[in-house]
Amino acid sequence: MQKDMILICLGSNMGDREKNIFDAIKLIKLNNIKIVSFSKLYNTEPVDYKNQNDFLNIVLRVSTDYSPEELLRVVKRIEYLIGRRESKIPKGPRIIDIDILFYNDIIIDSEELTIPHRSILDRYFVIKMLMDIDEDYIMPMFNKKVKDLFESIDKSKRVEEFKSKRLKGVLF
Repeated sequence: MQKDMILICLGSNMGDREKNIFDAIKLIKLNNIKIVSFSKLYNTEPVDYKNQNDFLNIVLRVSTDYSPEELLRVVKRIEYLIGRRESKIPKGPRIIDIDILFYNDIIIDSEELTIPHRSILDRYFVIKMLMDIDEDYIMPMFNKKVKDLFESIDKSKRVEEFKSKRLKGVLF
């Protein structure tokens, strides 16, 4: 088992996107979740529902004593506290979105939680952020290193590094 390879992705495309990410990171840290490392922050074009603003995205490698299900409850509560509500548009605009990408080597496929996240292989921006964290990480279920998937993934979507002074205060 690859210990403490819990990876979560944060995204926002409504309001002050940078502040939404900042607030989510602060709340993550206040909820007994330690940030071990993190990707760069990226401005990314929407993938599924195209008629919306660009997202800001970051992946955090975290350590926690929460089970995957407990972690899901915590991140859903954080989303709610920041202002996320159910949308009538699937994959539409979100003030904050927090997805559990991986939880060590655990594989879960239930109604409420799927780990690894089911859309990873369709998300160039996620693979790019995983490259920032650990290009040699062998992804459970796919049984491939991040760098090998990065070589073969479609890179046609716009993914640009976003310089943030605000996040330095909460990540370092």
